[in-house]
This record gives sequence, structure tokens and C-alpha cells, in this order.
Amino acid sequence: MKSKHLKISFGLFWALCMIFVMSPASFAETVSSPELSSYTFMVYLNGTDLESEDQGDGTVAGAGSNDLDEMMAIGSEPGVLNVVVQTGGTKQWRNTSISPETNQRWYIKNNEMELIEDVGQVNMAEPETLKDFIIWTATEYPAEKYVLALWNHGGGAHGGYAHDELFEDKSTLSLADIRTALEQASGQSGIAFELIGFDACLMATIETAYIVSPFTKYFIGSEETEPGHGWNYTPIFQKILDDPTISGDKLGEAIAQGFREQALEWDTADETTLSVINAKKIGPVIEALEALVSKAGTDIDEPAAYVEFAKGRNKAEDYGNSGGAHGDSTDMVDIGNLAKQLQNQHPEETSNIISALNNAVVFNLTPPEKKPNATGLTVYLPCKDKEGFEDKLTNYKEINFSPVYTEFIEKYGQIVVSDTTGVELEDSNPASTSDQENSTAGSSNILSSAASAYNGEDITLPSKSFSNSNIRVINFNKPVDANTIFINENIYITNDKNGTSTPFLIEKYELTDNNTKLTLTTKDYFEPGETYSIYIKKDISSKEIKSTDGKTLKDNYKMVFTIISEDRFEIKIKESDISKVNMIYSVLGQYYDNNTKIRFLGMDNDVDFDETTGIVRDNFDGTWVQLGGQFVSLFLMDENDGKYSYSVPIKLNGQDMDLQIIYDTNTETTSILGAWKGIDPDTGLSDRNIIKLKAGDIITPMFYSYDLVTDKDEDIPGEPFTVQDPTKLELQGDYLPQGEYLYGFYIEDIAQNDTCSEFVDISLLD
Repeated sequence: MKSKHLKISFGLFWALCMIFVMSPASFAETVSSPELSSYTFMVYLNGTDLESEDQGDGTVAGAGSNDLDEMMAIGSEPGVLNVVVQTGGTKQWRNTSISPETNQRWYIKNNEMELIEDVGQVNMAEPETLKDFIIWTATEYPAEKYVLALWNHGGGAHGGYAHDELFEDKSTLSLADIRTALEQASGQSGIAFELIGFDACLMATIETAYIVSPFTKYFIGSEETEPGHGWNYTPIFQKILDDPTISGDKLGEAIAQGFREQALEWDTADETTLSVINAKKIGPVIEALEALVSKAGTDIDEPAAYVEFAKGRNKAEDYGNSGGAHGDSTDMVDIGNLAKQLQNQHPEETSNIISALNNAVVFNLTPPEKKPNATGLTVYLPCKDKEGFEDKLTNYKEINFSPVYTEFIEKYGQIVVSDTTGVELEDSNPASTSDQENSTAGSSNILSSAASAYNGEDITLPSKSFSNSNIRVINFNKPVDANTIFINENIYITNDKNGTSTPFLIEKYELTDNNTKLTLTTKDYFEPGETYSIYIKKDISSKEIKSTDGKTLKDNYKMVFTIISEDRFEIKIKESDISKVNMIYSVLGQYYDNNTKIRFLGMDNDVDFDETTGIVRDNFDGTWVQLGGQFVSLFLMDENDGKYSYSVPIKLNGQDMDLQIIYDTNTETTSILGAWKGIDPDTGLSDRNIIKLKAGDIITPMFYSYDLVTDKDEDIPGEPFTVQDPTKLELQGDYLPQGEYLYGFYIEDIAQNDTCSEFVDISLLD
């Protein structure tokens, strides 16, 4: 038996040898390693609502499917580029080849997706899932260089990245989870990345760079929220095919450039930030940051130093700030801009931060209009979200970022949270205890004159006004010649201060009410107590109103008037609290329903604040902002060099949104960025979709309302309107309708405490 067994075994062995000899190709395929490519590009595509959200027309958003289309426009090329994608995390895919019931791994070819493996339904927000994808891809598709793109929502340092909408816990892949996945993948496979990037919002943080720095040469991410289209993968892959030896920093730059070019096509360029970081140069930035907070951490024990540091923090540029009616904040602040705001207090430390940051940031997209101070990296520093500080701190400590910095933000955050007093006010002025009456043509900034004879005599015109107006309204007792009025050389205004006549530049005129009412707008402002002269040419045939030297004034009618100061609503902040003021807003409300309810029209910063005396005065002129011909509730978010960012709560086609708007006072132009849902309260992740307005959209302005009888509040709709041409939609001021209004001041201090003044009732009359 034994010899027979040996004989059979020998026969089998001989047969197998013959097969291998006869089929060398089959043998090579069985035992050889996969072909080594120049690049393997991994995309961890966690679809969530970016893919599945219902668009209201029977379709889904399909942002992930759109990016897959961009990938397939180029696809893989054997020996050069492998494009490998894992899909999952969403309830429905627009690309029907992908199953929402399971996670799948795909090899992307030109115009084709090849399903390689089905791994079952696993949570895309678990580090184990990410680790397995990295190891599997590195094993199956080895390359000289690897890229990992993490695709989904982002929430900054404490919010992490992505949640899986197929799982109810709403947990995200935290930075600590990402480190775990990368550590285990690196330990088990030996993989090192050329570039790790986040095609997601708010992930260009120094904490993220710190987490990925042991595993990659370069890192790319966005400081601000990303528009829904995200990166453009077509030019990225083409760049690799054109230059298979391309380095991670140059590839990152190509990603950023393609991102901006697509944003220009999609009209989202005002929202785009993207920076490429040399991960090996993050250490000096952290060291410089530690030096700053070590010094500041000692200084803030002194109240004055705390106030100055907090002022700098409040002024520095923030990211992921919902504000408006759906207020929330990630408290992620630009590191370079923070250093700039603190440079007077800590010149050496902030200079070192800026120098180290410039060395680490190898490419930074030109900052957009929305966030002009983006320098490449943010850091978590408590400010606006006092209520969420403890939860954010707990998440933050799990990162194991710099112990020095973590200790500082815990100390500083606790000081801010415990500071609950707010600023105190002196006794209100008499205007706060009595009603004010204003006409919509003669209140606040509008200077209104009494009717006067147009007879060529010197006339002193009584005028009541608030100061700093540049508008003059003149009422005539008979019609005037429109041709006379509307020729530029026919009107001349001088300020007769100190016996001299300084000419005013007139910007525009308006003759109304059957040619009996003239409204002049000047470049300069009329001031209380000053005397002015207006010269108007008698008729067209008479001589010029002024000679070339601008001094000879003859053959014209002359009117002299003196601006008389009128009481303005004012408050006074206690001297000891003046330095603690961060922002002062005017708040306007409108009575309705027989004056039993108030709807609030919003907040603006058009107030006069004397930082020496602490006096705050109103600039209310009887007007408010309209959009699409309807008054809206307006909330000021921030201001940079005359560019004001506003948030307007609306319903867009029935969905609650905040309309993001920038108004440039330098050019008097409006930029409507789009509608945004803000920060998800369950996941802490920022909505990536800034929805552009289109013709046919229905906008319903929303207002916060308070019932004086029941002591209850609610959000109420205003008058809806349909967008005709979104490019012509602008913020425009207009006079409020006749009625009863409420006006007051809202003061925010450096610790985000709010103080409300007494409110005054204002009657606006036709």
C-alpha cells in the first residue's frame, strides 16, 4: 500500500510539473506580485446626504456620483495610475450601479467602474473601515506614491470628518479615529503617503496636519466650508498621467487650481479656500504657537491682558460660523490672522508664528471675498460657542495635540465661560423713556427743510436732523425748472465755516413731487451747528453759477441754512466696561397684530460709538433692507475692509436656510453667495452645499416673533417672492411703511455676553 501511494503521488507531481512547463504564463500570473504603478489614488467616498438628499423633483443630490463621473473621464492607466474608490454611507446613489445596501470597492477606468469587492454594510465612520480600505488597496494596487482623499463633510478639529447616515448613532470619524486608522494601516502594510487630503469642509486645521504628519509628506484641506461640487478629479488624474513623477506639493497645487477653476464655472469661487501643507514642517508652527500661548497663558491672569487677548481673538477671522437665525460656531480661527491681531501684545511670538506658517504652507489659494484673511491653517480657540465649550474640549483632548496648547485653551475657555457679567450701562437718556416720532421722509439721517419761497432772497431754513447726514431735502412753494436743476453746473453747495466757503461735491439729485421737492446727495456730510449755502441757477440762459476757480457765485438764487442738532437715542456704557465691548448692534422690531406682537427685522452695526466717553447713538433713518422688494431679517456676521457679511434667515423652496450675502460699501454692490443650512446640531459637521439661487426659486423671508400677551416666541414667514434673475437680486434700502416700531442696542462683549439697552418706540408717519 505504501509503495502504491508513493507511485500515485509521484505521478501527480509529474503531471503538475508538465502543466507548469506547458503553461508558463499561467504560472507567472499565479505567483507574481501586482504590477507596481507610479501612483495609487484612494478615494474614501462616504456619500451621506451629499449624495442622497432629495432635490424636490424626484432626484437626489448626487454629489458623489458627479465626482465619480469626473474620475471616469480619465480613469486608471496600468503601470501609471490606479484610481480606487470605496463607496458607502448613504441611503441612495444617483449612480444606480452602486448599491446603498453595502460598501463596495471599485477600480475606476476610463468611462467605466469595475466592481472589485463587496465588503458588506460596515460603518464608514469607524476607523477599522478606513484602515481595511487602505491596507487592501495598498496590497492589491501597489505604487511608488499613494494619495488618500477623504470625501464627505468636515467639522474642524473637534468635529472630525464624516458620519454614516445608515447608522443611527451619528458619530463621526474623529481626528483620533483617523490617527488610529493610519497608524494601524501603516504598521500592517508599511504604507507611507505622498499626499493626504480632505475633500470636505473645515479640515485645514493645524490639529489635522499634526495627526496626518507622521504618515504623509503633504496635506491638503480647506479652512472654510467647501461648495458641494468639491474637487474636480478630471484635471487631477490628467496631471498624474502627464507627469507620473509629480511630487505631492505640485499635485496638491494642481488639486487647488482645478478646484478654483471649477468653482469659477459653478459661480462658487467666493467660498473656496484650499491650502497645501508640508507635513514635515508642522512642528515649528506648533512650537511657535506654544510659545505664544505660554506667554499669553500667564498674562491673561491679569484682567487687562485678558481683555486685550480676547479682543484679538474676537477680531480674528473665524470659519464655519453659522450665525444668523441658525447660529452655531466651530470656533476655528485662522492662525496667521490671529497672530496679526495679537502682534501688538506679543510681537516676537506672533512674528515667529507667521514665519513658521509661511514655511509650512507651500500653496494657498488666493483668499476669496468671503474670507479675505485666510493664511492656510486654522486652530481651535474658544470664542463664540460658550455653551458647547465643554463638549468641544472633551473631543479635543482625545486628539492628544500639544499638551501646552490644550492646557491653554482649557484655561482660557474656562475664563471665557465663567465671564458672564456683560457690560453695564449708565442711566438711559430721556429718549429711552418716551416715544419718538419720525416721518419716513424726515427722520434720522434725512435732512428735511420747511417749505420756502423760491424768490432769490436769503432764507434760513429750519432743519432737524441727526448728525453726519449727506442728504438734503428742499421743498419749494412752486415748481422749478427741471432743466435748471439737473445740469451739474447749476447747483453749488458750500460749507461757510470760519467765513470761508468750501465747496461740496454733489453726487446726485432727484426732483420729485411735480418739481417742488429737490433731494441732494453730497459726498461730504452735513454737521450740526454748521452753516451752509445752496446756490441754484435762475435759468438756463444766465451765466454759469461758478467760475473755473469755484469762488465766483452770481446770477443765482441763494439759500442759507444751519443744521440744528436733534435729540438722538443714546446710551452710555460704564467707563470701566468700555474696553470690554466687542460689537454694538442696532436692533429693530416692528409691532403688528394690534401692537400685541413684535417681529424683529434683525441687527446691524450702523451706530455711532465714542470709545472715549462710552456714548452710543443711533443712526436710524427710517429705512431697512429689502431683498426682491421684500423687507428681510438681517444679521451682520463680520466686516472686512468695508465688506459686510450678512446672514438672512429664509425658507428656500420650503426648506429652512440662511442666505449668505456680502455687501461691499466701497463699490455699493451685493454678492449673494447662496443658501446654507449651517452646522448640523447632531453631528457638528458643516453643510457642504451652498445652494446657488436660480430663476423660479421661491424665497420666504423668516422673522423671529415675540408675543407680548402670551410671552411666547416663534419664527414667522414674511411675504414670499419668486427669484426672476438671481444676478440682479440685491440688498436695497427703502423706507419702512407707516407704523409702530421698536429700536434699541444689543452690545456683545469680549466673552460673548450680551447686554440689551432699553428700547424706544418709534412712530413712522407718511
